[in-house]
Amino acid sequence: MSGTHWNDYLRPRENFRECRRQCWTCFAGQRERIRQLVRTRHPHTIVCMGSGSLNDLPIEDFIDEGASVYLVDWVRDVSRLAYLHDIVQPGQEDFQCVICRSRGSPQTYCPNHRPFPKVPDAPRQVCANFRLDSSGLPLCQNFEFGTDPRFLQHDVTQGRGGEFARRVDRIVERARNPKAVFQNALREVHRLETVRECLPIPDHSVDFVTSAMLVSQFEFEPYGFLARRLVERFGEESLVRQEEKLRHPMEKLRDRLFQIQVDGHFREIHRILKPEGRVYLSLESFHRGSGKGPWFRVKELFPTLAGLERSFGFDFDAVPSLANPDRTKILEGESIIQSFVLVPRPEGEASVP
Repeated sequence: MSGTHWNDYLRPRENFRECRRQCWTCFAGQRERIRQLVRTRHPHTIVCMGSGSLNDLPIEDFIDEGASVYLVDWVRDVSRLAYLHDIVQPGQEDFQCVICRSRGSPQTYCPNHRPFPKVPDAPRQVCANFRLDSSGLPLCQNFEFGTDPRFLQHDVTQGRGGEFARRVDRIVERARNPKAVFQNALREVHRLETVRECLPIPDHSVDFVTSAMLVSQFEFEPYGFLARRLVERFGEESLVRQEEKLRHPMEKLRDRLFQIQVDGHFREIHRILKPEGRVYLSLESFHRGSGKGPWFRVKELFPTLAGLERSFGFDFDAVPSLANPDRTKILEGESIIQSFVLVPRPEGEASVP
């Protein structure tokens, strides 16, 4: 069976600069809340799940703290490219390198970092090895990736989403009709309960975890990949004719696939987080399409909150602005984004699925 495959499907849909143009302003509130938490709690180890193009992450603050950082996404090199463009930023008079401001060891982030001799009242914004890239872009020719951040291409649902996607070709190929695809897919989802592909991070070793707008994406992926393969196999016209008959099995599959990914995601966060650690999590709670139509509550909101409560408590004192959700336009339509700071429940109290 030929067609789109999962590894190709995961490639970035847009170039970095276009992604930044569309999304940077939308996530300003997310970045500011995460910045407040980092500056208040001073975490030594930070894990950003679904880091993507770093639109919602104040990476410069992580480096300022000298933190050990993991940037985790299942799209290869997407965070690596964004990080490369975030290191050097235009200043008021000259360029400035965020690595040079680190209170830790700058060589951790760039082995080629070489400080200038200390001169009173003459702070340097770049190091002695800084050479502006010949392309004119704010890049340093002498930059070299260090031991931090660590870029992990990994599925943060303990492998459940990716494992389902890897089974999609077999599911679609063996089905005689579209309805059988959903029936077969549901059986595969039930088998995913035993999947436990953990991140290469030790248990209870992390001070701070971010999961910004990631849970909201579990509704669409890898279900979207299955939908594409379905169209490639049976044709769009055939699926439209059977739409009414397929609606119930389709919704059942989406709900179950979403829930099993969320369960794996929360399980993994709880596993790596220190007992005194914190989680910043945000998700879409209400949405409306383009124009001035009605707002709809995102149906996954309540199941997600119920899953959270099994393993985490809520800390509404950590960031004062948490009480005010973001209202933002993300590409098409508008969204209300609710944010939470989470505290892990003790092992004996947590009811991790």
